[in-house]
Amino acid sequence: MKRPTIVLLTLALAITTGAFFSRAPWQQLQSQKAEYAEKVAKTRKIESERAELLQKNAKLESPFGMEERARELGYHKPYEKPMTLDK
Repeated sequence: MKRPTIVLLTLALAITTGAFFSRAPWQQLQSQKAEYAEKVAKTRKIESERAELLQKNAKLESPFGMEERARELGYHKPYEKPMTLDK
């Protein structure tokens, strides 16, 4: 065999061997990326739920929110009379 052929075969064998042995770390990297993306999505969902709850809490703690909730529960001010519709 000629020297260039031996060099090419050796190079091809080295590349193939390197690709074979680096397969597991690449698969591990892909699984870690997927796990990271999943955790980021979960964190964003939790943060949005927290922001929504904080907004609802702020509304309920305001005077307007307290009055609105009381009216939903059927309370009314002493001087108010419920409206009735006559048919």
